[in-house]
Amino acid sequence: LLEPLISKDLDTGAQKEKFLRPTLTTEITRAEREGTGLLLMYIQLQPKTSTYRRVPLSFLKNISYSINQSLRSFDRYYRLHLDDFAVILPHTATHEALNKAKAMLEKVPDSKHKKNIQVGLASLNVGDTANTLIDTARQECTHVFN
Repeated sequence: LLEPLISKDLDTGAQKEKFLRPTLTTEITRAEREGTGLLLMYIQLQPKTSTYRRVPLSFLKNISYSINQSLRSFDRYYRLHLDDFAVILPHTATHEALNKAKAMLEKVPDSKHKKNIQVGLASLNVGDTANTLIDTARQECTHVFN
């Protein structure tokens, strides 16, 4: 009964970061067994600069709401660090994920913070682990949708 309370971030409703790697490992095993696609989307709300300021909580909630509204029943999303999100997208190709990211971000109300959002994608390849998918998606944060 308490699991939903301890596994979710109270501010955004996203799963907590500590649950990302175990779930991603399970999804990797499933995708390899079934021969289906798996994609990890990394949403970075600020470019990593030396002048780091937190994104306002209201903007985080707007992003989280937009992500949640765009997910299928078997997709999962996680709040990472303070201002980033990861989305596990089983049975998804890269072009589908780009369309999904664009649709998610179109739903976010305009804000001065919206122009800084970057999205990175990592598709499952042979030999990938949860860590390699996360690192690849984080490094690929170049897609910006304004």
